[in-house]
Amino acid sequence: IQSDPGTAIFGLGEKTEALNKAGSIISMWNTDVYSPHNKDTVELYQSIPFMIADTAETTYGLFYDNSHRTEFDFQSFEEMYTILAEGGQANLYVIFGEDTKEVVANYTDLTGKTPLPPKWSLGYHQSRYSYTSEEEVERIANTFKEKEIPLDCVFMDIHYMDDFRVFTFN
Repeated sequence: IQSDPGTAIFGLGEKTEALNKAGSIISMWNTDVYSPHNKDTVELYQSIPFMIADTAETTYGLFYDNSHRTEFDFQSFEEMYTILAEGGQANLYVIFGEDTKEVVANYTDLTGKTPLPPKWSLGYHQSRYSYTSEEEVERIANTFKEKEIPLDCVFMDIHYMDDFRVFTFN
């Protein structure tokens, strides 16, 4: 895909790099890193193969609909970038618009719009690395109530799991 020098690239899901992805190689493959997250850890929890290119003349989006490991390369070539996948079909949507807002609107017309969140999800959520017992969680919730601090949710982190394995309970 041809690229103008100075093109800003945005999107592509949760990544630890800068907001502008120009000059980067971004892979689409969900993973959970077992070591601490740092600038060298590119993949995190979301792979969204949708990018927005913003040039001096135009703004457009690219949505590469492919479930295989995919790589967006904005680094190897000066005047173009490449999208490579390990398999699957090459379903590429080019999405135009007057500006970023219109490109995103056109993209969500294609993929669907996120519904408004439930009201409780906008309230205060208590969270920390972990709680050690059910009694501790109840004590925390009761303390909020006693101090008349609104509380809509208490998150349990990984200690509720059996040896930290997802979908298990200890």
